[in-house]
Amino acid sequence: MGLHHGALTPVGSGQSSQRLLTAEEVAAYLQVSKYWVLDHAAGRRRPHLPSIKLGRKVRFEACTVDRFVAGCRRMESEFRKKGRAA
Repeated sequence: MGLHHGALTPVGSGQSSQRLLTAEEVAAYLQVSKYWVLDHAAGRRRPHLPSIKLGRKVRFEACTVDRFVAGCRRMESEFRKKGRAA
C-alpha cells in the first residue's frame, strides 16, 4: 500500500506532480514520531530520508517515502542473509 494522495496536474505540463507531505503525515504513515522523520530527513540518523526544504518547512514526496520504505525492506532482508552466512 502506497502513500499516494490526490495527484495534481499542472496545466499544459504533460506531467503529474503530487501534493507534498508534511513531517506529521509521513510520521503517521510510518508509525513513528515527527521527530524521527525530521532527524532522518536532516541526516542526523541513518538511513537518510530524502526531503525538500522550503524555507523553514520540510516536505516529502509520497513516491520518495515509498522508495525509502522499500529500501529499508531490502536492507533488512540483506542483513538477515548476512547474519545467516556468518
